[in-house]
Amino acid sequence: MEEVGIIRRTIQDVLVPEMQGIKERLAGYDERFVSIDRRFDQVEARLDRIEARLDRIEARLDALETEMRRGFAALGAAIERIETRLSFSELDKRLVRLEILQERGASGPKSSAA
Repeated sequence: MEEVGIIRRTIQDVLVPEMQGIKERLAGYDERFVSIDRRFDQVEARLDRIEARLDRIEARLDALETEMRRGFAALGAAIERIETRLSFSELDKRLVRLEILQERGASGPKSSAA
């Protein structure tokens, strides 16, 4: 039995310091893991803020796109009105010319007959 005790003490004498070293290294790793976990939390918080900013920018871009579409629609309608007015103006000029030509044609033969 005494031999078992001697073997046990020998194993403990060898293993206890080594186990203590392993325990200390594990404690250091635990601190590192806690530090890494904090960093991940900080990065995640930053990403959340960036995502919120991107959402706001996207909403602004959508609103801007809507306004641009409205503006282009209004511009298209204005161009169409201008083109219509120009067409009417051109038709009015032609009508005046026709009236002048008709007046000249109607007054031309009368004055030559007199």
